[in-house]
Amino acid sequence: MNIVCKDYLEKEAVLGDLVITNFNFDLIPIANDLLYLEMNNCLRPLYIGQEMTILQTVAESIQKMELVHGKVQEYLCKGNYSKYVIDILKQKKQQGELIEDEVSFKVSKMHTLLVIDRKVDFITPMLTPFTYEALIDEVFSIKNNSINLEIIKNQQALKDRPKTIKLNDSYYNRIKIMNIKQCQ
Repeated sequence: MNIVCKDYLEKEAVLGDLVITNFNFDLIPIANDLLYLEMNNCLRPLYIGQEMTILQTVAESIQKMELVHGKVQEYLCKGNYSKYVIDILKQKKQQGELIEDEVSFKVSKMHTLLVIDRKVDFITPMLTPFTYEALIDEVFSIKNNSINLEIIKNQQALKDRPKTIKLNDSYYNRIKIMNIKQCQ
């Protein structure tokens, strides 16, 4: 825990009431079937500098996920670097670095893990958004499955509303990937 956090918790008189531990954000679920690994500024070192330790980090994140949720039954990959990540996992298993006993007894609900290189699809982030989710992201910037409404100019409209909204509504989940023309 850093000093700023500790000082704030002491000021609020809750430091003694809490148990503080480190939490490494590895694979973050951003949808029911989509995991995201936040690794800012890794594209250049990986693709230009051939910095392969980044792929080791990805493999370790998958390992941690399997320790918590059980072993994935099938790995699929698209692209050379994603194949390298899967090869790292297989190599660790052969060398006995994976804790199979802890992983194998858990029944996993994850049948298949698909790892995709960013290089396979550089163009998608540059496309014009035509789905509800993409439009909301463009206007409000979705971060951790939430949007911040403080950018709305009409403060009266925000008066009785929360400042952030979670995007886990069942109706939203049905329409978020639909083209806006389909929902009219």
